[in-house]
Amino acid sequence: MPTPVALPGFEGRPVLVQSSPWSGKVQLFADGVEVMPTTQTGTTYAPISTPGPAAKGQRNEFLLRQNDGSEVLVRVKPGFPDPAPVLELNGQTIRTARALSPFEWIWAAFPLVLIILGGAIGGAMGAGAAVVNINLIRDESKGPLRYVMCAVVTTFTIFLWAIVVALLRGVIRR
Repeated sequence: MPTPVALPGFEGRPVLVQSSPWSGKVQLFADGVEVMPTTQTGTTYAPISTPGPAAKGQRNEFLLRQNDGSEVLVRVKPGFPDPAPVLELNGQTIRTARALSPFEWIWAAFPLVLIILGGAIGGAMGAGAAVVNINLIRDESKGPLRYVMCAVVTTFTIFLWAIVVALLRGVIRR
């Protein structure tokens, strides 16, 4: 789901960013239209015209026109370990989501204990649950219920991990 971002120089205009925590693909929308990534050739920027992989560092760079008519390069950077991307505009860093408190990080990332308990399978399942929990924690509309929802996701993930491990042990023993 696209996240609205308040960028300086774009007052009164909707700018949205959407990022996949799984693939890292970033989409930027300005004035309701998707902005295509740019390629840098010297000091000028041109839209990517040929399909295929973009050169390193160009996949998440977008050229936007501000309210005063000037063009500005917007870089979208991953906010690891946070799945919410960070925008860089004229040397200024702009967060696309609020920062989590240490308590919220611990609560949301608790499924990562499966890395210790469950190896690769547990780690993959725990990482997926942690990303879901981080998105739940950020949803202010749910109030205290978001912590309960995170506990449910964590509990479900641990039970699902136990079932998967039991099934795999049964298959391997045959």
